[in-house]
Amino acid sequence: MAFAPRKVTGGILVVLGLMLVVHAASINRVMTAGLSPATFPSVLSWMLIALGVAIAVLPSPVEDIPRELPSRKRFGFVGILIYGVFGTVSFLAFETVGFIIVAALVIVAFGVRLGARPLWLSITAVVVPVLAQLLFEHGFGVPLAHGILGGVLG
Repeated sequence: MAFAPRKVTGGILVVLGLMLVVHAASINRVMTAGLSPATFPSVLSWMLIALGVAIAVLPSPVEDIPRELPSRKRFGFVGILIYGVFGTVSFLAFETVGFIIVAALVIVAFGVRLGARPLWLSITAVVVPVLAQLLFEHGFGVPLAHGILGGVLG
């Protein structure tokens, strides 16, 4: 039987999601009004479980990495380097530029790298950051950086 990295990765995500479900269930409500502090971790954990199942069960939407071992190692290292640099730049730009713009750029960059369809990538890059900002600020009461869009969603 051949090693199946997608099944292992999916299984790990499912286990981590289940651990988060258990942890989220133990979070106590501290205020009687508004959403429970366990809401976001609960939603995140179930999404993580669904993602793990999808990765383990569904076929890969992108071509496999080249089979030659040196190319595969180089490809993995470059990928890690790209994610590290992009994550660092995003973190540093977060306060100045704002959550919505940084999140949109991250979605576009990763979507292009993963081969996402342009129409759905564009819609996702516009809608998801705005909805996340509104959900966090008005649902969870957690302010996110507005940056250069200060006052637009306020």
